[in-house]
Amino acid sequence: MILYHLFFFNMAADSLAHLLDKAKEHGYIRGVVPHLINGGLTHLQYADDTLLMMGCDNELIRNMIFILYCFEWMSDLKINYHKSEVVVFGVEEERQQEIANMLNCKLGEFPLNYLGFPISDKNLGVAHFSKIVEKMRKKLQPWKGKHLSSGGRLVLTNSSLSNMPIYIMGMFLLPETTHQQMDSVRSKFLWRGDETKFKYHMVRWENVCFPKDYSGLGVEASPHKRRLKCDTKHQSQEADATFITSDGSKPYKPWRTLDTDNNNN
Repeated sequence: MILYHLFFFNMAADSLAHLLDKAKEHGYIRGVVPHLINGGLTHLQYADDTLLMMGCDNELIRNMIFILYCFEWMSDLKINYHKSEVVVFGVEEERQQEIANMLNCKLGEFPLNYLGFPISDKNLGVAHFSKIVEKMRKKLQPWKGKHLSSGGRLVLTNSSLSNMPIYIMGMFLLPETTHQQMDSVRSKFLWRGDETKFKYHMVRWENVCFPKDYSGLGVEASPHKRRLKCDTKHQSQEADATFITSDGSKPYKPWRTLDTDNNNN
């Protein structure tokens, strides 16, 4: 039954896209960036999310309202305008509110969230990416840190925490402060388990992020620290000098020394 529902929903979404394409073809609506895309970009669709784009001309807005009304009548689906937002830019505030009233939607503002991405007409600062750090913190429920061994916390750090920001990093170059905040969450979980309980970090986080071949733990480093991960031949030599003992025979692994001292005690 679920498959049938998904099939019919996809058909309805495709019919809306077809209506918009035909209306653009006959000049009833006009999309944005027509100099990049023939006729302009009128809509983006993903699952049940639809993003409509058009100019601020009253005639274009009325035509769009009529198309949406036809879609509701043909598909027997209802558009929830109370959950929809209209973001208007390039005009005065009074005109923005007028357009929102015409579409019966609340007036939104930048940055808007679409498919997990913050979209804005200006450069995004550290505050706009704070949700990523909060999402990482919420992922770490207290029981996970208390009842996992150090090896289990390492696996969870590599498999979960290090991969969470990859999606948004595919679109944005995150600020260095955001990377530092994410590294702080990962390091506290790796060494403490429970963030509320204080515990010394036995090894610097930069050393933990070294590959296992260089006596690190292989934790994925943030891009602003990858210069420490032996990306070039010169840096590889520096890493060897850092982790090889004076006699040049055995790599220096601080955590192994700590484990030995604890066992002796």
